[in-house]
Amino acid sequence: MIYINNEFVDFGKSDGKFAEIKDDYKKEIANLKKRFGGFIVIRSKKKAKVNKTGLLEQLPPKTMPLRIVLGGDMGSEEWLYTENFPVIKDGMAIVDTNQLIVKHGELIVDLHKKPDLAYFLVKKHPFLQSGKFYVLDVESENRTLAEQRSRDSRLNNAIYGENSQLNTDISFLRLISKRWGIGGADRQDKFALQNQLYDIVSKSDKIKGSGRGVDEFISDTKSSGNTDQLEIAAKVRDAIDQNVVIFDNINHKWQIDYKDGKYKDILFVSIDDLKRKDEVLILYMCNDSSLYSQLVAAMGTSGDVSIVIDSDEVEASNDREKLLGWSKALGIKAWQLSNEKLREAILIKLRESR
Repeated sequence: MIYINNEFVDFGKSDGKFAEIKDDYKKEIANLKKRFGGFIVIRSKKKAKVNKTGLLEQLPPKTMPLRIVLGGDMGSEEWLYTENFPVIKDGMAIVDTNQLIVKHGELIVDLHKKPDLAYFLVKKHPFLQSGKFYVLDVESENRTLAEQRSRDSRLNNAIYGENSQLNTDISFLRLISKRWGIGGADRQDKFALQNQLYDIVSKSDKIKGSGRGVDEFISDTKSSGNTDQLEIAAKVRDAIDQNVVIFDNINHKWQIDYKDGKYKDILFVSIDDLKRKDEVLILYMCNDSSLYSQLVAAMGTSGDVSIVIDSDEVEASNDREKLLGWSKALGIKAWQLSNEKLREAILIKLRESR
């Protein structure tokens, strides 16, 4: 039985008060019976964990309130589910219990014997509306699992497949790796890059609305005939890593370093696109050659590593001017680095050039 604001809702009568709710109730129960048959399973989103001994620990009992307050058309409404007729005292429905105990994270509801409870939980209860609990749909879960495994297989073949360009062309592999945000791609071996790519794409594919899933990745791998956009994307990734462009999380704007650590706004990102803000910037750069030229200029050249710089002198020096001069010669952006970090960057660059 369901009470709204301490008033009994008679679902056996379609007219009278609460007519809209009764109509919705009838449709919802019919839909649940059509989808699930005679029962539904309410399951906790929390999963049982394996303890240190290797045994599966059951979820502890969880109580679900049976008296809840919801927002309604005429203000707040108090909904109450009870299996027994309550005592009405001073206009208040008083029941034996105001909570339901869910054991081991799961509750089975008989749609024929307890349709009121099913409707109360599925349509109104905040635990299900918030996602803490959900209605188990075995067919849907199996379909989702099958689709995910299919995507995993496509990703695996795109990266490790015998005829995959990412498995046969190290230059293309490094270009795609940069495009997908892997730092130091030029210094890593094939297998390290492949494994990182798989992990990055697999993880981002599971983030709804990321715009960086398996489909986007495979689309990139098919762009080998036209590498301009891939090279732009790789350059933008490098710029992000080097803080040549930064994102203002408060104002939702991309900014570019135009003078020794001073930034100016170049692109506003809408709230809807925040999860894929990097992709938004890359697309913008691909369509604005002037701005892309500014980015390249701000990053500087690769530097002249043929200049004679003694590593011992670098290690011993604390002269800021000398360190800056060596940095400029090696193509290192130095404005944001301390002397210690600057020395470290110079020494790494020297070792790479040998």
